[in-house]
Amino acid sequence: IADIPLFRAVKMECSEATGFCGIHPGGKLDNSEISWLWTELERRELVLVLDLGAVASRSYQTDAVRTIAKKHPNLRIVVAHFGQPNPMVEADAFLWEMWLEQIDLGKLTNVWLDNAALPAYLSDEGYPYPSAARYIRIVIERIGPNKVMWGTDIPGLFSHLMYLQLVRLARQHTDFLNQEEQAMVLGGNAMQ
Repeated sequence: IADIPLFRAVKMECSEATGFCGIHPGGKLDNSEISWLWTELERRELVLVLDLGAVASRSYQTDAVRTIAKKHPNLRIVVAHFGQPNPMVEADAFLWEMWLEQIDLGKLTNVWLDNAALPAYLSDEGYPYPSAARYIRIVIERIGPNKVMWGTDIPGLFSHLMYLQLVRLARQHTDFLNQEEQAMVLGGNAMQ
């Protein structure tokens, strides 16, 4: 069992509705009062997973995450849910630019993004969620397949799809990648 790699992580829910910025409306992730947490996670070699909430919300703290990533280069950070893109964000140039800026965090050596829960933000589209495929391609073209991790957000997505459908979508939405790149996105990056 000691040879089995583990995904050792701490997930921080930051959203206004249910997370850090809901409990602490003025809370900033790069506030010196909580910097001990990033230092400790880095020391323990844990992965920090951040759900930064909806685009343009108080919790959408792209600059703070950039600051943390640069101050703690050995802290591996995963930005969850691809920064929560949706057609409303895509239709607004300002919101779209905010989203792209968050995606660009993946250009830092210690930041990755996961695509978990994309169908939840696209429930009006239904299966096979063509916008999800488009967002996945945009992200991979911006930051590379080595910085993207597939995820399901199960059990939350069971109200939208079954696990087998999620697996099919993952393969279908990444079919523009070669076999090695697709393997990285669908599990290899998470294993590292």
